[in-house]
Amino acid sequence: MSSLSLTLSLAKAAVIRGETARFTLTLTNTGGAPVDLRDLNPRNETLSIVAVAESGSVVKGGQHRMLAGEGGSHPHERQPGMITLAPGQSTAEPGDVLAWLGELAPGRYTLRAAYNGGPVKNAQSNEETLLVVPARPVGLFSGGDGARLRLTAREAVMMHEAPEGLAMYRLRFEARRPTTARDCVPVAMRATSTPAWTSWAHTDPAKITAFLYHDGGAAMTLLRLSQAGEAMPPVEIPLDDPTAVCVGWPYCDEAGTVFACLRSLDGENGAIIRAPLAGTPTVMPWTPMGGIGPVCHATCTLMEDTLIAAWAVDETRVMVMSMDRSADEPGPARELIACKHRVIHVRVDEIEDESTGDPAPVATVLCHDDHLDRFHRLRVPVRTPDKVTQEVFDVPGSGFYSVVGSAMMTGGEVGYLMVGQDKRVRFAPPDMTKTVALDAEHAKPMTMASQPMIMAVSQDASNPWFVAAFISGGDTVERVRLPGSF
Repeated sequence: MSSLSLTLSLAKAAVIRGETARFTLTLTNTGGAPVDLRDLNPRNETLSIVAVAESGSVVKGGQHRMLAGEGGSHPHERQPGMITLAPGQSTAEPGDVLAWLGELAPGRYTLRAAYNGGPVKNAQSNEETLLVVPARPVGLFSGGDGARLRLTAREAVMMHEAPEGLAMYRLRFEARRPTTARDCVPVAMRATSTPAWTSWAHTDPAKITAFLYHDGGAAMTLLRLSQAGEAMPPVEIPLDDPTAVCVGWPYCDEAGTVFACLRSLDGENGAIIRAPLAGTPTVMPWTPMGGIGPVCHATCTLMEDTLIAAWAVDETRVMVMSMDRSADEPGPARELIACKHRVIHVRVDEIEDESTGDPAPVATVLCHDDHLDRFHRLRVPVRTPDKVTQEVFDVPGSGFYSVVGSAMMTGGEVGYLMVGQDKRVRFAPPDMTKTVALDAEHAKPMTMASQPMIMAVSQDASNPWFVAAFISGGDTVERVRLPGSF
């Protein structure tokens, strides 16, 4: 007979569909002699959990499912780690129902866990009840992405219409398999469902996520969240223009300082925010030369000590501004390139220079030749714009496409989400040979009503590519691998 006992304790008794439900499993030696046993390291796969619905249906999972969902290679330990528990001694392991069992449909579940460390070294836990209530997502906003994010989870903001008001959640998806939700935690209650901009990591993996959003009034709220889901006190940043929106995404460096580039709705004015983890935020006004174009015509990146913004002017010119992140005012703007065709998308990323191997800022500019129905994709090094390269893609019927999102893989390949006159959302892979209209189970065809976003899979995955996330059926955020592959 085993002298081990296993205790299951839930952090909260009710969650919305798709939300993190944290728990702790505590293994205790209840006997009178020391016990040698396999430890609770996930790679030992000694812990499992089941959820039994009121209907009698059973969902099984455990550490093995959590490891598989990460998308990496996790071989079984040939020599499992061992521990010795003295009489009365315990060891504990945290977990998450979302990671161990996947997303549970709404309903009431009875949870119980088990430890299996070999013959006569096993234990069954007590039962706990978890209530999963329906989610009502009314907003989905993409976080930043880019070539440097190999290990950092892909992030997004979901707005949930709760009975007590609008709740903002942070969604994180596994870098190597973004179809897997790493966690989903509540961040703050909101007054409106207006967009929230999520910071892009300056370190890999990221340590802090920052959120910027308006909830009425002239101030913008800055909220930081640790990767463990612990919220720091919000900071109110006064702005002269209460309608200002982010250019690209905000950035959070290794010290917790947040940088953001803002533009007015008319694109004529802007501001740079620098908000240290401790201290008063600085807001530096600036006037973008020529004005900043609409969404997807502007971008911003933080590279080492330099903040770089780029934007399109008059549909054919791309401007750039570089600013030392310790400076007191934005740097001067200059023309990066004059394009021969209509600019429909601009992004700046940190990409390795082929000649030196060093990281350097490169603008990827997507243009459209409305006469010949062709896409032109330009790669323009920000520091040496004369070394521009160009690719041309014939895509019949693409003249009325607009870009609604993009993502870059580690190797610099860019995938796009586009919308045509028929309102259908399409995926354009890096080779641009064909755009694919997307369908979803609850949205055939998929339109912008599903609020789709695109994510790049880390190059550390066995088969890197692109994944789309979108609101599905009005009650969940679904993730699907997009058509094609390398």
